[in-house]
Amino acid sequence: MKKLTLGAIALTASTMIGSTAGHATFVVDVFTNQPASVIQNVSTFTGGGTTPAATFTTNAINFALPPGGDNTVGGFIGSCGAPCGVAGLSAAEAALSLQNTVFRFQDPSAIAAAGNIGGGSTTLPLTAVVAGTVAIAHDDGVVLDSGVVSNPVLPGIINAGAATPPRIDGPVAFGPQAATLFYAEGFNLPAVLQTNLVNAVPVPEPASLALLGSALLGFGLMRRRRKTS
Repeated sequence: MKKLTLGAIALTASTMIGSTAGHATFVVDVFTNQPASVIQNVSTFTGGGTTPAATFTTNAINFALPPGGDNTVGGFIGSCGAPCGVAGLSAAEAALSLQNTVFRFQDPSAIAAAGNIGGGSTTLPLTAVVAGTVAIAHDDGVVLDSGVVSNPVLPGIINAGAATPPRIDGPVAFGPQAATLFYAEGFNLPAVLQTNLVNAVPVPEPASLALLGSALLGFGLMRRRRKTS
């Protein structure tokens, strides 16, 4: 009976380890009211110790706010739809103006997956991007840097810091690594930011972690009882 119980615990633990989902993997900081010089060239953005006006998480970067949309942070983030899994954005943060705003997306283990970017309600063509190369559809300025950093001091994997009409930069080679993506939104709608970057290490569901912990605790108690008897 003990062997059967232990086997069930082990099976539960292994099932929970395998039951993972990439929810909330990109940490997003939003810096509002940025000077015109930063909006015109986001590669000059340092953050300067400035506290973000909003911080939340998302498991995808696929935003394309159409012309005439809600020109707020919430309107922009909401344009990504259900796959993004946005978490932790309060009503006050969602109401922040999108104008003169820098977004910083950070992920410690990003990879470039095969996928499509562009298209939709923007003037961008729908472009297929193969795995191992990264492309970014955007308007205004965007910089993709290697490493989770506060300032893109390097030229960047993709550096299109100046404001532009909607366009696609890349694809360029991108191996599994930490990544920081900066996007400056400061001009007219649409606001566009799409890429095929995803998280390389799935994050366990909180419920799965709790169940796994319970299984391991039960296993430990059974071993202790066995020793004392």
